[in-house]
Amino acid sequence: MKLTRFYLPTLVLLLSLLVGCKPSHDISGAWFGTLDAGHLKLRLVFHIKHHGGSYEATVDTVDQGRRDLPVSAVKVKGAEVHIELGSFGAVYDGNLDSTGTQIVGLFRQAGANIPFNLKKTAQPPAVAAPLLPASYTPRNGSDLQGYWLGTVIIGPVKTRIAFKISDLGTGKYRAELDSVDQGATGIPVTSVSYQSPSVHMEVNGVAGTFDGTLSHSGEISGTWKQGPNNLPVVLKRGAPPAPDTADYRSVKDSEPQGIWSGALDTKGSVLRLVLKIGKQPNGTLVAKLDSPDQGANDIPAATIQFTAPSTLKIQWTAIAATFNADLKNNKLTGTWVQGGTSLPLVFNREKSK
Repeated sequence: MKLTRFYLPTLVLLLSLLVGCKPSHDISGAWFGTLDAGHLKLRLVFHIKHHGGSYEATVDTVDQGRRDLPVSAVKVKGAEVHIELGSFGAVYDGNLDSTGTQIVGLFRQAGANIPFNLKKTAQPPAVAAPLLPASYTPRNGSDLQGYWLGTVIIGPVKTRIAFKISDLGTGKYRAELDSVDQGATGIPVTSVSYQSPSVHMEVNGVAGTFDGTLSHSGEISGTWKQGPNNLPVVLKRGAPPAPDTADYRSVKDSEPQGIWSGALDTKGSVLRLVLKIGKQPNGTLVAKLDSPDQGANDIPAATIQFTAPSTLKIQWTAIAATFNADLKNNKLTGTWVQGGTSLPLVFNREKSK
């Protein structure tokens, strides 16, 4: 099971070591390929290293703005290469050619077998550096530059999306997409076109497009299309989220405030989680969740309830998840519920730094 997102098919990976002997060709290096699933095309770069008689690897998902995500397992036997993408629920099996520069194989996930080839390269495509706030601060003379925020609704779930648009001049733009409530930020927007008043944006990394019309009042009304969904959305220019003022330092063992580390065992793969519970200046609690193996950070909880002396309940509406736990002996022992599945989950309090 992986954390459900707003239809954002993000590669989620864990770190492990190669089992087996070193092949006749050393596969250390950068390997690049494009995963073509029809509606979704993702450029992937695997960085493989060999040391101590084994291999380890990370992967970059270029079109989703994620770099150095850990790979769960790499196994090599002769010319056969096997890569496991644990939290993504996928595996790749290929064969190294006689030159040692290409792997030809199949990417398997959810019953689909997708041809996928990797080529060794000294110059793989790089994940773009994130946009700086100054580059998308609204300015005179640009209709689009700014931070544009809207809400899409899928059934009972409301999810905020934001486009950060930088006007480069002469009709060229650079932009990023944030799925604010799902911790997926900085996703590169593949293309932006603007012929007043029409706005068109494509986001290959999530197989999504936006078409809208800029009004005289400064709103962009349009449709976000992703997978089977055609979702109306109104984008309004605004300010990025304000800095977080909550205090996440542990204060008392009897209170949940602090940083907590845990892991979900999902039928053979382990998904690391970091839970951050803070107290705002007005005394109310807030919570955020990191999923390091999915490249997701600061997924905001919709609600958090702590009933003394030990009962805790946290809900994440945007990923349809709930955590119910008991605080005792500096542990949060409870159950993670998501997508109709319930799994035991224990968080241990990290020491304050």
